[in-house]
Parts: sequence; structure tokens; C-alpha cells
Amino acid sequence: MLNLCRILQSRDLNEIGEWFLENSQVWVPPASPVTSSNRILAFFRAILKTYNSIQWKGTEVHHLEQNRYFYISESWGMTGKSIPYKNMIATDITFDPDGKIEGLSDYFKDTAVFD
Repeated sequence: MLNLCRILQSRDLNEIGEWFLENSQVWVPPASPVTSSNRILAFFRAILKTYNSIQWKGTEVHHLEQNRYFYISESWGMTGKSIPYKNMIATDITFDPDGKIEGLSDYFKDTAVFD
């Protein structure tokens, strides 16, 4: 996850895309799940356009079962031109045997930013 945080912060969509498979799924409730690497990249493109700056820092990792982990991370940055953003995120993530992301679900402590 630490490498994924670094890659997300780089804002390099080509590098982000290397983490996902054609049948990967990303789900950030209350939105519907996003499936397929092309749609997931479009989803991340939209996220990155929303924030002038955004950082992630993994703070805890819990192994749930083979290839499945639960991460706690902090996120902060600026939305728009000058609105500060800060949140805690719980992420349920499953990898395939090669380390690619099969499924990722993010749950945010403060959802007011999404209203």
C-alpha cells in the first residue's frame, strides 16, 4: 500500500493503471462500484482533478486472509483552489497472486466532503 500511496501522489495515471487488472473493481460507497481498468483510471482521473493537492499516508495494515488486507490511512490536501481537506480512510483491498489489485473498497470517516 505504501507504494500505491506514493504512486497516487505522483498523479501518474500510467503507473496507477499498472496496479489494476481488466476485471478489477474499485468501490467507494455510496457510489456504485467501478469495474475494468479503463473505468478505474477514469475514476482516478476525476479524483485527481478534484484536488489541487492530495497526500496519503498508511498508518496501519491488518492481514485478513490470503492476499486480502485492511489498511487505515490518512489523507489530506486542498480541493478547488483553497479548501483544505483531511480525512481518515479504511481500505479493504485484495490482490491477485502477482500483486495486482483485484478489489479495493474505501470507507471514509468524514463523508461531508462528498456532499
